[in-house]
This record gives sequence, structure tokens and C-alpha cells, in this order.
Amino acid sequence: MKETIGLALVTALVALTLVGPEAEAQIPTPESVLGYEIGDWVTDYHGMESYLSALADASPRVIYDSYGTDYEHRTLRYVVVSSAENIQNLDVIRRASARLADPRGLDAAATAALIEETPLVVWLNYSTDGNETAGLESALMMAHHLAASDDETIERLLDEAVIVITPIMNPSSHERWAGWSNSFAAKEGNPDPRAMEHNPPWGVLTNNNHYLVDLNRESVWATQRESAALRALYYEWNPAIFVDHHGEYDNFTGPGYKEPLNPFVTEAQRSWLTRLGHAIGDRFGEHSWSYSPWETGTFYPGYWESIGLLNGAIGFTYETIGGGSKGLRYRRDDSSVITLRLAAEQHFEASLAVIEAAVDDRQELWREFTEYFRSALTLDRTVPEKAFIIEPSTDPTRTRHLLGVLMANRIDVFQTRDAVEAREVHDYYGNDWDARRIPAGSFVIPVAQPQARMLLTLMRNDLRLPDVTLADAREFRDNQEVAGFYNRNIASTTYLFYDVTAWSMPLTYDVPALWTERPVSVEMSPLTELTLHSALLPPGPGRYGYLLPGGELGSIAALIDLLQQDLVVNVAYSAFTIAGRSYPRGSLLVRNERNPDVDLLQTIGEVATRHAIDLFAVDSPHSDSGPSLGSDQFVYIKKPKVAVLAGDPVNAASFGDLWFNLERLYGLRFTAIDKDQLSAAALDDYDVLVLPHGWYGSETFSAALTEAIEGWISRGGTLVCLKGAARWVANPESGLSSARMRPARWPLDGGEASESRETVAVPGAILAATPDPNHYLTFGYVSKAAVLVRSNLAFESDPELATPFRLAPAGDLRLAGFAYDDSLDRLAGTPFVIVDRIGSGKIVLFLEDPNFRVYWFGMHRLFLNSLLLAPSF
Repeated sequence: MKETIGLALVTALVALTLVGPEAEAQIPTPESVLGYEIGDWVTDYHGMESYLSALADASPRVIYDSYGTDYEHRTLRYVVVSSAENIQNLDVIRRASARLADPRGLDAAATAALIEETPLVVWLNYSTDGNETAGLESALMMAHHLAASDDETIERLLDEAVIVITPIMNPSSHERWAGWSNSFAAKEGNPDPRAMEHNPPWGVLTNNNHYLVDLNRESVWATQRESAALRALYYEWNPAIFVDHHGEYDNFTGPGYKEPLNPFVTEAQRSWLTRLGHAIGDRFGEHSWSYSPWETGTFYPGYWESIGLLNGAIGFTYETIGGGSKGLRYRRDDSSVITLRLAAEQHFEASLAVIEAAVDDRQELWREFTEYFRSALTLDRTVPEKAFIIEPSTDPTRTRHLLGVLMANRIDVFQTRDAVEAREVHDYYGNDWDARRIPAGSFVIPVAQPQARMLLTLMRNDLRLPDVTLADAREFRDNQEVAGFYNRNIASTTYLFYDVTAWSMPLTYDVPALWTERPVSVEMSPLTELTLHSALLPPGPGRYGYLLPGGELGSIAALIDLLQQDLVVNVAYSAFTIAGRSYPRGSLLVRNERNPDVDLLQTIGEVATRHAIDLFAVDSPHSDSGPSLGSDQFVYIKKPKVAVLAGDPVNAASFGDLWFNLERLYGLRFTAIDKDQLSAAALDDYDVLVLPHGWYGSETFSAALTEAIEGWISRGGTLVCLKGAARWVANPESGLSSARMRPARWPLDGGEASESRETVAVPGAILAATPDPNHYLTFGYVSKAAVLVRSNLAFESDPELATPFRLAPAGDLRLAGFAYDDSLDRLAGTPFVIVDRIGSGKIVLFLEDPNFRVYWFGMHRLFLNSLLLAPSF
């Protein structure tokens, strides 16, 4: 195929404009350190470190520093570029931006002085998706250009702005892809889309970190080490502009105001998104490059642009045209050829245009930045919520995680010293009280604070989409049902729901919480440090054994810990009372008799301390009520050997979320296994096989392997299937289960009162589910729980199959987020989890992925119960 004529000439002309005159001849270029021209090779992490270190050594404009480490033991790096004078005063500048971000006690004169004197902080973040390789190359271009140029425009920019550059936020992803690309790419890059260099094996191209967790969906939650480090660094600098560089789209895509935006994004921020988009478009016009503003808005708060928008900055994302899977060179559908070099240059020019536009109105930006936080102090006057409350009796592990997120995002949290009566109180499941007593030690988060918009975004029970988006959604759906409307060539950027539409933290973390329509008036102390609940330990040994209450997330973590130490542990199938203390279903019993060679008081005491769960010694098996401790209702839990399918057809993110949860959060050892390693003999080495979400079909497993899986289950194996895997197993063609999926058309037979139509996927809504109080998988759950639905899957109800969790009836189903009414009607009352017994074993089917993005702590125990308990019940 003939390549576009003149591309090399355009690239060469652009390259001549990048650097300009050199201020100092000794400032090294990237090429002089790396040994190749930008775009001829994918720069690896070592090359980045070598160049930026050399640049900082040579230039008084550059500071090269670190801000943490990743899971593969790399030091996370960033540079700051500004005038030499500003570089000497960075601490003063950071303190000034922090004062503007918290204007309490800052009068008008002091505010005006800070705005006039403080250089603008602009942050350029690259390679959040590390496999999008143009980011790093552009970061090196930018750092060199700012450090070396003596152009008057650049000197003015550096006098009035401090540029923070994080060149690779996600090194693990970047290094996987750089290694592949540099190993298998043709010398100058093969533009043929079929070339091996564009089509790596499973796990190589993923844009996620070491654990395959998507870092660009968790900025505020920051469950991963890299995200937590960047979030902390962000709050040290408080930038007024935050740019997140990505790729690879057909045309460069950048800022522009488009709904749906988070409703707390201000009019000033919306205006600036449009202004900066025009500045980039004008710059691209000079180069005859295509530019498109985003055709979808930023509603979901987990993007890195969102953490900027929720902290007063003008935050936005770029998608450039090349690099990543498009390698060094790539032929597009229209036969034009794009290059890694050109993709990096477009990133460079876009960000340079943004910096220039921002500096031109530096004081306006700082004023609007400060006003963002000043207006937040009185935002409680215009919203129904005045405060959020978490009582101290809730699960301490999940509560600690939730409060940790709030505090890490600079949200003020207080703890009450005395009990108080709160007025006009609501919970997250539709219950209301005119007045409710709040016990001493409760956590109160008032809305009247600088971070009110961040707080409301994370804690509001349902952040409603704008009316225009809801109207567009219904119109778009109606149009889709018209023959010929859908055009498969329209890019996914036009989708109305780019991500989940609900994430309310009390629901996702399963932490009972309240919100009030009146301020909480009681003496409170600011919470400055988050510590683990101090486990209550017995004063001496128990003659019979030890009990750990089973109602908390910490108890399942403790069970894993005890089993990994090869202790004999039993779990209570029924609730009971002993020595005047009540123990819920799922409580753990460790008997002296069954663990004769272990110092149980010390060993279990250490486990209880690690997992912040109380430990009680018991001298007798007799209970006050419920089963005695010698009853067969205390079920022995065998230590399960767990295998998890990896590789095609598994969704990498589903595997990654599971991997992180088991390995990092709960310490459960497992074997990741490719389907080519599965066989009848291999299966017998494991008690549990997990099939993560993925794209399973009739060709996924051979008939012989499917038959081997069925035989293994019947002999006592447990097959746990998540989302796409559950859909495959519930298909009659698999032959594995009698569970079935409900047809997408609903109602099945349209009558006079209702017209049958094809339902569409729920785009990430929070729905209510009810646990079966008699099933072992629901240990740790008492009443309604919140679950995610992000698909168009629905199980058929079958009275012959156990349903540990069932979605609520239609009137009580939706808790937060968007879903079409007929989609909710189709889901109402259907199973969320099914257990199908096959011989001596069982299949556990999850409608959705309970490990979703790690932060959905409310579903963690349900998943862990399926791994640890199902093989023993």
C-alpha cells in the first residue's frame, strides 16, 4: 500500500521548530544521551533516567527528583522545570499554592498578593497508560526544550510558571511494551497492521500496572502504589493546570466542554476547557494537523484529569495518534502513515500551546482556582447534604479504607467526643429519620470545607447525570432501534456512558453511613491520623480454644492467615452466644485439641492484631444459645489449593484486580495457569479453579478439556466463574451447568400494556441485592448489600439452584447510577450469585466481577467466601 507522500518532509519541518536557539551549548539533547533520534526506538526507563539526570546536572532550570517506588522496585521519577530563580524558591511556591487551595483565614489583600506573586503551577503527566509510548518521548522533548531554549517566549513562560513533569507514571506497563517493541519491531518500524510488532501476546500490550490494575480509573482511590504516590505528590504542588497524556486515537483528541461532566465542575473550569481546546486547535492548524475536542465528558471521578477538576485545576486528557500498539510506524485505514515521532510532537505542541495560553492569563487562573475552594466553604447552603456520618460500630477494616481515601484527598474528618442527636437523617438504602442518636466516637465529615466538591462526589448517594445526557441517552437508544442508524465506524468516544455512572463510597465499601440535612452540632476533634482498630486480646489462654467474631471483613482475612499457617479452623454455620457475647454466622473457632503443637494464644493473637479483629478465649464448649462449640454446625475448613485461569480469553483487568486482592490485600496464595496447562491430571492438583471475566466461547476449551472440568467438579472441585465466564457456563452448549441466562428481549412477550424490546447494557449502576441468611457464601452479610451491574447479563431464576445473593425487587433495586427502566425490570428479583451442585462439587456463578477495580470492598468477602468455604460445604 502506498504511503502518504510528504510525511517525512512535514516531520522534518516540525522537528526544526521544536528546540530553537540553545541557551547553553552544554545542555544535552535526548539524542546525545540516548544514542538515537526520538521516535527511532522506544525509550526505556533506564534511558529516561539517564537523560533526565544528565539534563538536571547541566541546567539550573531543572530539578530531577523521586516520589516513590513501583511494585517492580523502580524509583518513580519527576522533574520540575522553571526559571533558575523559581527553582531556588520552590518551597515558597508550593506553600503559596497550598494557601490558595485552602483560603480559610486568607483575607482579600493576602489573596491578591499571592495571586500576583506566585508562578502558575502546570503539571504534565505522561504514560499513565504506560504502553502508550508517545508520552515519554514527548516528555523528554518538552523537558529539553524548556531547559535549553533561550527564546524570549520560553523565558517568559518559565518566569511565570513552574512545570511539573511526570514522564512515566506507570513504568511496569511501559517496560513490558518497550521490551516487546524493541525486540520485535522492524528497524524503521513496519506500518503493516498485521505485523507482529503491533500484535503482542496476552498481557504485554495491557496499559495497566504490574498487577494489571488500570491506574487511569483509580486516581482518587489510589489502591495501587504508583497511584498513591502520584496522588500524594499532586497535593504537594496543587497545580492550576493538569494534563494527562494518552494515545492512540485516529486523530488527536483533547479538551473541550462536553456533557456529561461532574456536576461540581464550575462554569469557570468549563470555560477554560473550551478556551484551551481552541488554543490547541489553532496551534494544530499551523501544522495542518487534525484536532478533535472530546465528544464525551468527564463524569467518573477516577481519571487523573478528574482529580485535577475536583481540586480546582483545569484538568483534561489528550489522546495522540501514534506509538503504543501502533509502534514506530503504522498505516491507518486511509493509507496515511503515522509515526511515534509525530505522535510525540503532537503531544509536545499541544502542551506548549496550553502552557502559553495559561501563562497569558496566569492571575485569572489563580483567582478562579482560589475561588473554587472559597466557594466550597459555603456550598452546603445550596445542597441538601450538610454532613456525612459513619458510626464507630461499623466494620473497622472497610471503614479504615474509606476514611483513608477521604483523608488522602485532604477532606477534613472529625470524630465526636459525645453522643449527639442528628436531625433530618438519611441512610443509603432509602431510610429516613427526623432525629437519630449518633454515638460518641462517630466520624463526621461536614460539607462546609474547601474539599466540599470532592467530598460530595465521593460520598453523595447518587450523583445524577445531567438532564441533557439522560435525554440524549433515550434518544440515542430509540435511534439504535431504527434500521441503518448504527455506524460501526463511529469511534467509542461518542458513547454516552464512557464509564460507570455510580461509585458512592458507603455503598461500594459496604460501610453503613448516614447523611444529614442539618449540620451536626457537637464537640469534635479533627482526625489527623488513621490507625487500625486495636484488637481486644484475652488476658490468658482458653482451656477449650479461641473464637474470632465472623461479621467483619477482617475475619475472612484472619481465616486466610490461619489456613496459610496450617492451623485447623472451623467456621460457625449458625449464630450463637457464649459467655454473654453474641457471635454471628461465619465466626471462627480454633480448638486446642486439633492444634496440639501450637502456642495458640500467641499465634492467633498475632493474627487478630494484624487484622484488627477481637480474639476471645473459651474454657468450655457449652453455649448460652445456638449450637455448642462441639456441634457439627462448626464446619472444618480445609486449606484450598486455588488456580486462576490467565491468558486468552481472560480479561487482563479482571485477572489483575483478582491478583492484587488475593496477593496484596489478603495474602491468599494461588497459581495462575494458562488454559494450555489445564488437563484432567492438572485439575486434580487444585480444589478451586477461578475463571475471571473474559470472552469465553465454544472454542475456548476443547470438548475433552470441558469434559475433564466437568469430571473434576463432580469429584469435589469448585469452579468459580465471573461475569463473562458465567455467561459461557450458563450457555447450554457448555454442558456444565443447568443455570441459564435470561434473554435480552424484555418483556419476553410484549402485550397490550408493555412493548417487548431489546434491552441494553446497564452502564455501571449500583443495585441492591439481598443475601440468603442460610447460605454459607453470605457469611459476613446481614441485610441488603450494594452490587455493581455493568453489562446486559441477567440470570434466570431456578428454584433448583441455590441463590446466595438475589437482586432486589424493581421498586427497591436501583441505588445509584443510570439504567433504563426495562433493564431494571428485567434484572429485578433475579440471582446475582448462583451455586450449582454437580456431584460432589459445585459451580459458583457471579453475574459481575466482585473484584472490580479493587476498591469495591463490599464484594470482597463474597468472593473470598467462594474460594475458602465452598470446597468445605
